[in-house]
Amino acid sequence: MKLFERNFDKPGDGIDPDALPKEGVKRFFEILVLEYRQIIPLSLLYTVSCLPVLTIPAATAALSRITLSMVEDKPRFLVHDFFRTFWKEFKRAELLGGFFLLAILVTGFGAWFYRLSSGENPILLFPFFLMAITSLLLIAASFYAYPMLVLTRLPLKVIFRNSGRLLLVKGSGVRILSVFFIEGMLCFCGLLFVPWTLFLFPFGFFGLQGLVGSFGVYKMLKAYVLIE
Repeated sequence: MKLFERNFDKPGDGIDPDALPKEGVKRFFEILVLEYRQIIPLSLLYTVSCLPVLTIPAATAALSRITLSMVEDKPRFLVHDFFRTFWKEFKRAELLGGFFLLAILVTGFGAWFYRLSSGENPILLFPFFLMAITSLLLIAASFYAYPMLVLTRLPLKVIFRNSGRLLLVKGSGVRILSVFFIEGMLCFCGLLFVPWTLFLFPFGFFGLQGLVGSFGVYKMLKAYVLIE
């Protein structure tokens, strides 16, 4: 009957004030443990907001805003803050998304075209690699662009420029490759077990991907863009 002998007025161990903050993978899983309850509703909000298709950039901006608040450990009202960002950044997000989509499609098509043509003329392998690398760099830059859009009031042209510059910063390439790898593995696992995993996409997958992307780029943004 120890239950009736416990002293509930006695304080517990609490948090060690001298404990070092967690970093890297440990910090990511700490955030995930704290925020997992909001991943599913966030994914549902994102899925519904993307249904018109043309609204995908604005929905991605709103997703980035929520997942960044998780990384920053800031409080939020999920539905209110999601749609507030959605409408507030709608125009800028659509322009940003349109630019990246057009640029990626052009370079991607160029890579596909030159790869097919290189069978008859091997010298065309050079523009193939050039187009393919450019397309990958544009995708990588977009990982920085959306968080920068919602965290700052920088003009779009500055966001475009900074997104490319951040790829050249020491350590940035490793972080982006890690994001590519993790999100690629999530997509692969999701597609591998289709149709059983189809329900996971709106029920957690998109929110988890957003959190991975925001966590992966936040350190660089804080060091080089979010300077007080």
